[in-house]
Amino acid sequence: MLQNQAAKKLPPKGLQELPMMYVDVFVDSEGEPIKHRIPVFKGDQANILAENFCIKHGYDLDTQHNLEQSLRQKI
Repeated sequence: MLQNQAAKKLPPKGLQELPMMYVDVFVDSEGEPIKHRIPVFKGDQANILAENFCIKHGYDLDTQHNLEQSLRQKI
């Protein structure tokens, strides 16, 4: 019975892996910096992280390229 209770407390599959690090991204929005946090997991690639981030937040290809270069340096 105790084993079943312990198993119920585990996070859902896929959420058990913790990020290796977080990369904070500050984007200027009408003169105000907005902070976004990108979790980086083992095996993540800078180009994919940058592309997904820019699609999600509606940023252009120049921003994507700059973010990718920054992520390459950090991860």
